[in-house]
Amino acid sequence: MPLTRLIHEQLAANHRIAVAIVEVLAESGEDTLRARAIRALGDEAPAIHQVGRWIAPKRLVAMFEAAALSRNRARRVGQKLMGPGGVGLALCYGGLATPEKAYRRVDDLLARETGAGRYRADSIEHGCARIAFDPASQGLDPRDTWPAELGPAVCGMREGMLETVPMLFGLLPGTVRETQCAFDGALHCEFEVRWTHMPRQGVAGGLGFGAIVGGLTAWAAGWPVWALALSVLLLAALGAGAGRAVDLARQLEAIGGARRGQLALLEQLESGLAERLDDIARFGDRPDQAMASLSRGEGLVPVSQVERLGGSAGAVMAGAMGQVSADLQRAAQELSADLAALKTRAAEGQSAPEAWDEGLDGCVRLSGQIDHAAAVLNRALGGRGENRPHAPKAMVERALARFRAGQAGEFIVEQALADELPQVACDDVQIEYVVQELLAHAQAVSGSDPGAHARLTLRSAHGGIEVWVEDQGACLEAELIDRIFDPFVEGDSDSVGAGQGGLRECLRIIEEHGGEFVVQPGAGQGNRISFVLPAHTPA
Repeated sequence: MPLTRLIHEQLAANHRIAVAIVEVLAESGEDTLRARAIRALGDEAPAIHQVGRWIAPKRLVAMFEAAALSRNRARRVGQKLMGPGGVGLALCYGGLATPEKAYRRVDDLLARETGAGRYRADSIEHGCARIAFDPASQGLDPRDTWPAELGPAVCGMREGMLETVPMLFGLLPGTVRETQCAFDGALHCEFEVRWTHMPRQGVAGGLGFGAIVGGLTAWAAGWPVWALALSVLLLAALGAGAGRAVDLARQLEAIGGARRGQLALLEQLESGLAERLDDIARFGDRPDQAMASLSRGEGLVPVSQVERLGGSAGAVMAGAMGQVSADLQRAAQELSADLAALKTRAAEGQSAPEAWDEGLDGCVRLSGQIDHAAAVLNRALGGRGENRPHAPKAMVERALARFRAGQAGEFIVEQALADELPQVACDDVQIEYVVQELLAHAQAVSGSDPGAHARLTLRSAHGGIEVWVEDQGACLEAELIDRIFDPFVEGDSDSVGAGQGGLRECLRIIEEHGGEFVVQPGAGQGNRISFVLPAHTPA
């Protein structure tokens, strides 16, 4: 099972709601209600701490009734559910770096009472999101399962989860307003969430308070108008400064909370890594079992590492290795023949300069091919290359030739490769791999139609060179583009073409070379994936 799907099922499962209710009641000192809530779970109580467990809806309803949760206390339950220790790994694995991305993936993060419920983001703007929750599928009325009197508690719990999301990024809690509720007869619950990256309430309040105090003081003292105005300005400035200090203190407190959550995340990471190392040591000479344990998502090993020699990236590299080994053998044979011919000429006393120049040029060319092929094999076996100046057109042409040699089916690649481009300092094998992977991705998303084609372009860019591949496949959605580079996501090959692992590897390679990697959906059809590399500057 892909790790993100595993994490999604763990976070969505309603056993987390039961655990959070018990913890909130314990923190509030409500021991009687806590005991009643646990008894309401019946025979499912011992299993509420099992990760990913779904409790029967009637049991959870009984628990809500026994706990007698008010809306405010239910909000505390929601806040507990979204604590950094609970969802920190999902944020780390999912590549969610901003509240906007987190709200876009809200269905992967938030718990729900039943497996039929679904969250969705209707709209997301900077600092504002509209989140809907469909409590039941196929038009079922949620009130058939959940009594209407529990509606405030259930919706309060959802509000608590939604308002806590910004706190995971070191921001103040969001402001949540429920605009419609399924318990009141609406089709679904809908919430409006607003958050800010820099609080300014203190500044505004201090400014207004200072101006009022200054005005009242000057008026009571009977000061002239100019003194009154000066008093208002002075106290307003002092109030604004005090309010700003309050804002900064609140911001620092929020950042401190996020940092504490990161420490909890590091503890989880350390624990998970220790367990995986124990697994490896325990399996010893049984590596297949150890790899199976790691690839099931039971630890912290990225999917890209597990499938490095499998999937799209592995398929491209395997094809390249087969082609390279044949090139290496052919070049070695030709070089041996050319050297033998030169040796024969030297023994026979032939001294025609043209023949010697031609033979030596061939030897130099073949030795370069052998060096390149050996570098490809070295990288495929885990070795490291070095950045040297290379002509970009030659690299792109070699990558295109290898792609054509290993491609399956008919796929046309139109090319527009500029001449007289600046050299780039790079590991040519890795850059050629990137070009091959982009072409493989274009072929995958373009389908098997006879006229399927892509366009490969190489041109100069500001301060370097730019390469892009335009395909004719379906446009990638914004949410899918966010997921492409998630380090722990496996994707459906039909939806992401040649797979996400390869594109993640391309991103890593280009960024290590100081370049930029961009995925852009077309206006109507097709996608454009490009990268820019800086020009080589001689020392």
